[in-house]
Parts: sequence; C-alpha cells; structure tokens
Amino acid sequence: MSGFFSKLIDTLLGEKEKKPERLAEVKSALSTPSHVISRETPEIYEGQSTIYRMIAKAYRRIAMSLSEKSRDRRSVAITGVVAAFLIMLLSYTSFFFYLRGTILAILLIVVAALSKLTQKLIPFVVGLDLCLFFTVLFSIAYHPIAGIIVGVFSSALGSVMRGQYDMDKVIVPLSGYIVVGLLLNVVPITSALTTGMIMTLVYSIMMSIIFGITMHFSIHTITFLATSLGFNYWLFSNYATFFLKLMGVNG
Repeated sequence: MSGFFSKLIDTLLGEKEKKPERLAEVKSALSTPSHVISRETPEIYEGQSTIYRMIAKAYRRIAMSLSEKSRDRRSVAITGVVAAFLIMLLSYTSFFFYLRGTILAILLIVVAALSKLTQKLIPFVVGLDLCLFFTVLFSIAYHPIAGIIVGVFSSALGSVMRGQYDMDKVIVPLSGYIVVGLLLNVVPITSALTTGMIMTLVYSIMMSIIFGITMHFSIHTITFLATSLGFNYWLFSNYATFFLKLMGVNG
C-alpha cells in the first residue's frame, strides 16, 4: 500500500514539475519567429519587376526591424507606459471626445495583432484572431474606410510580429478586409450579429478559395473555415454590443 501511495505522490510531483516546462515551451513559441528568416532577398522575387522587388525588399527590411523591436520587452513596456500616460492626459481635455475613435482604433489594432500570435501555437491554419471582428465593428460604428484601416493594419502588424516577412503571404489576408469594407459600404446594415456573420462568411469563403488555389484544398482549408465561422459567431453574439457601445454606438 505504501508503494502505491509513493508512486501516486511521485506522479503528482512529476506533473507539477512539467508545468513550468510547458509554460517555457509556450513562451518560446511566442517569442520565436514561425520560421527561420534570411536577410537576403528570396529567390521568388527574382522573376518579378524592378518596382515589385524594390517594394518587397523595403517591406522585408521594415518587417524584420519591427519584429526584432517587438521582441524587446523593455521597448514594448516603455511604449505601453508612454501610450497609457498620453491617453490619461488626453482624457482630461475636450479633445478626447474627438480622439476617442482614433485611440480605440490604435489600441484595438494592437490587441487584434497580438491575437494573431495564437497561430504560432497551433500546427494547422486557424481563424482565431480579432482582425475581422474589429474590421466589421469599426465599419459599422464609424465608416467602412475606418474598418479597412483597422483590418489591414492589425493583420499586417500581427503577421510581422509572428515572423511572416514574405510580402505576398501578408497581402493575401489584407485583400479580404478590403473586400469586407467595400461590401459594408453598399450592403444595408441590420444587426451586428447578422451583418458580422454575413461578412465572416464572405471573408472565410474568399480566403478558403485562395488557400485552395495556392496550397491546394487540404485540412488547413477546412480548419480555417470551421474555426473562423465558429469563433466569429461567438464574438459577434457575445461581444459586438459591448464594443459598439464603447465606440458610442448602440449595437
């Protein structure tokens, strides 16, 4: 009997010892680029036009610099403190009313970009980020152009933060947010849930078709479509009204 209890205690202690190791693995995954990046220009750009290569090289250098700075905890912490201090000061002035939308956009762009880091923890493609959600809400609350800006900037920043430096792979999702914004400029807006799910369906099907053309239809296409529809339904049904009220609009 004593042998049984000693094994049980050893097992429990062993599980406790593994938890820090698992936490370390998660931290390592979040702080490490999703693939090793060479600072040299990829060969895939060699057959492109001169203007395209110039833009691709410029983007690559900027993306690498931003990615390296985003992994510097001290720089991130200082930036966050300064931003919080400025927002606090502005909240005591009459300008805060006019700047509320801009401040919310900046904050939620960062939040949405950080949400894209979840992809680094999952071995298959998923749609578990907030970029589309905030694209739709800003389009409803302010203007479709505002929604497009939020979607494009948050998606691009998130891609850079998780180590995606190839311009072509970053641009593809951006086209989806532009299409969603343009549609919201002509499609009548009903409830946030209905409008949000229609746009989610359009975006998810569009991205799935692009995935199918570029990577061939695979498990990644299915997992992206399923998670994008399910996750955004959960977001729009539970949190759309809250964020719209935060933006000064009744959902």
